[in-house]
Amino acid sequence: MEGAREVLCRSRERTLLQQLELTRPAVEVDLARVQINDDADATISDLPSVPHSLASNAIVRFLPTNGSLLLFVHPDSRACTVFRLGNAGAALETVASVGGTAADEYIQDAAFSPKGTFVVTWSRPHERLVDGNLRVWRCTTGVPVRAFLHRQYRASAFPYVQWTANEQFAFHAVTNALDVLPSSLLPLWLLPRPVTESSLAYVATFVPETTNGAPANIQIWAVGTTVSVRSRHGTIDGMSATSSEALCAVVVASRRVFRAQYVDFYWSPKVYGSGSYPSLVVRTNHDYDVTGRSYYGESSAYFLQPNSNSCGAGDVSGDGISLPSGPIHDVGWSPTGREFVVVHGPPPARATLFHAGGTATFDFGTGPRNRVSWSPHGRFLALAGFGSMSGNVQVWDRNKKKIIGQFKAECTTQWQWSPCSRYFLTAVCYPRMKVDNGFRIFKYDGSLVYQRKFSETHLYQVEWRPVAEGTFPDRPASPDTDSDSNYVSASQARPAGAYVPPHLRRQVAENGVAMPSLRLHEHEAPQSLLSTPIETKSQRKNRKKKERVARRQQDVPIS
Repeated sequence: MEGAREVLCRSRERTLLQQLELTRPAVEVDLARVQINDDADATISDLPSVPHSLASNAIVRFLPTNGSLLLFVHPDSRACTVFRLGNAGAALETVASVGGTAADEYIQDAAFSPKGTFVVTWSRPHERLVDGNLRVWRCTTGVPVRAFLHRQYRASAFPYVQWTANEQFAFHAVTNALDVLPSSLLPLWLLPRPVTESSLAYVATFVPETTNGAPANIQIWAVGTTVSVRSRHGTIDGMSATSSEALCAVVVASRRVFRAQYVDFYWSPKVYGSGSYPSLVVRTNHDYDVTGRSYYGESSAYFLQPNSNSCGAGDVSGDGISLPSGPIHDVGWSPTGREFVVVHGPPPARATLFHAGGTATFDFGTGPRNRVSWSPHGRFLALAGFGSMSGNVQVWDRNKKKIIGQFKAECTTQWQWSPCSRYFLTAVCYPRMKVDNGFRIFKYDGSLVYQRKFSETHLYQVEWRPVAEGTFPDRPASPDTDSDSNYVSASQARPAGAYVPPHLRRQVAENGVAMPSLRLHEHEAPQSLLSTPIETKSQRKNRKKKERVARRQQDVPIS
């Protein structure tokens, strides 16, 4: 047995946390399958009941770091309740409950802080909420900590208060400014990155282009005490010289770009290498393409790093870094922070692997794809074509640079790797798709493990329960996983028979005239983009040591 995994499933009838025991029979079949114990007392944890007419408005979220807490916003009472999760099947323990119609606080959305210390809620403005409708609560006690006035709500920008990964600093975007305060005081177009030092954080901000033609501005700010910023970046213009312990924010990287109405920030999850800086990939978007090549607007990618040259689409910095030109479909960082993948170009799109420093290292070729998803351990990589595409998914082994599995998941609206990096979940959910709701679980080799259909109801949400980092080991693919024998690339596939127009079918049948095969385009094969591989720190150290030994041997006189 490979262990138990838990899946949160929220449908119109009920919301439950289901334990899946994933096994691989030795004799019955070759493909992995799933066994579900239907004993409700042992394997199912139900959340509070919800009226069917309001089920789609419920909010359910895990604590991202370890899944020990579950947040639930009831769509009827509009109260936010935090539950503590034990083992699979155990009863839910209520930690705190805030808001609700009884307090005239109609909570519409809520989210955890990174460590689960606080809960951020947004409520509809009410005359009794004089101090503000955007509130921060202490998770364990339900006591309000701070409130802000925030009238507008957009789900894609929530939460409006964000923290660094260690919750040392809190950020709140206001009109033409960004409030930065220590987390204990708590006083978006920003995404704080994990802090690499105890007193230093990096934040990216974006100012869109103006109607008079001024370009948009992307900046990276170093936030911390004056002494911590100086020790990392030296003396920068604008820094206060009065007190070394004063909190300051200075610009350490910037880029001006055109054709940018809104952006997506992709921070490196970890800093690769000692003494290195965090890396940021920015995807800019504009609703209108002046060239007329795309109906969906235009997009570009830019690479920024503190205290280094920045580069953008088609540009090359002084360090020789170049990012592909648009359209940019997706960007995905490896959980290790060592590299990232950019899916770009017109269909069939190309996927390119970049080193954390911005150097292109591998080309995955072209294919019907627009999404990239890394497994939690960074060993496997899924390149998929979801949305308007047919749902083809290729699973790559990043270390071996080869395909180890492929499958097809049509009409997929949600997808996620399991915490153990062995299974890939795809779901068809409401309201994006109102028919054929359900979810399927595939193994990394492309074999179907389990599927569940919701033919008579609606599926709103399905996701794996997060676990703490290090719970599951990083395991390579099984030795019997060999996709070369059963995988046929798109460039090698040939149609069974070419289409013959009706007026030529009699001529083909009588005279044996062969119709030429028709292909819209040929997919390009994967290839390495490096003449010499990038050395790791240990490899570079060993190489220099051997070079020193060789020089010493050459200098020894022959007697």
